Amino acid sequence: MKQKIVIIWWTWDFWSWLASFLNLHFSKDLEIYISWRDLRKVKNIAEKLWVKYFENNIEAVKNSDIIVYSAPINKTAEVIKETWPFIKPWSVVLDITSIKKVPSDVMKKFVPESCLIIPTHPMWWPSLKSISGQIMVLTPWETEKQDERYVFFKNKLSDLWVKIIETPAEEHDKMVAVVQGLTHYSMFVIWKTIKKYWVDVLKTLDFVSPIYKLMISSVSRYIGQSPELYADIQMNNDEILKIHDLFN
Repeated sequence: MKQKIVIIWWTWDFWSWLASFLNLHFSKDLEIYISWRDLRKVKNIAEKLWVKYFENNIEAVKNSDIIVYSAPINKTAEVIKETWPFIKPWSVVLDITSIKKVPSDVMKKFVPESCLIIPTHPMWWPSLKSISGQIMVLTPWETEKQDERYVFFKNKLSDLWVKIIETPAEEHDKMVAVVQGLTHYSMFVIWKTIKKYWVDVLKTLDFVSPIYKLMISSVSRYIGQSPELYADIQMNNDEILKIHDLFN
C-alpha cells in the first residue's frame, strides 16, 4: 500500500521541482499530493504536475503519512503551528527551509513526539535536472538518528548519489551565514554600488579581466532570481545579522 506524502507550500519554485522529482523516482511507493493556500490555483498546478491535491493544509496533514513543509522561511513556523494538532501519530515530518534552528525548534515544540522529524536543507537550485553529487544537510536530533525510517531516508538519498551532511541546526545556520548570507549580501552590495556609479555594465566588459567576468556573472545570477527568497534568508538567520556587522 502506498504512503501518502504531501508538500505544503506557499511560494517559489522548489515545491514544484520536488513534486516532479518525487513523481519521477517514487511514484511506485508514494501517493503524491500538494496543498496550498489558494484552492483555485492548486487544482491546475496538480494537474500539470501529475499529482493529487488537498483542498487545505488541515486536510493535508490529517490524511498524510509524510509531510513536507516547503513554505517561505518567514511563514514556516506559522504553517507548522496551524497544522500540528492534526498531524497523525507516527508521521514523518520534514521542512526544507534554508535555515534550520527556527523551524527545527518549532517542530520539536509542536509536532507530536511519536513523529519522526527530519529538518533538511537541500543545497541546490531546482533548475538542476539531477541531484547526483549535490549536498543535502540534515539536522536531526540524536533520537531521530536511531529511527529506522530516518536510516531508510538517508539510504534513499545515498542511492541517488547525494552527499549527506549531518550537523546540529545551530552549526548549519552558522555555516550558511557565510556560504549563503555573506555571498548573497556581497553580491547585492556590488550591484548596488555599480548602479550608483552610473556605469554601463556592458561597456565594462570591453575592459574585462577574468576575475571581473566571474564576478559580474555571479552578480547577474543573483539579481535575476527571487528577491523574496534572498531577503528571507538574510533577515531570518541571526548568524547572518552578525555577518552584516562584520562586513560593514
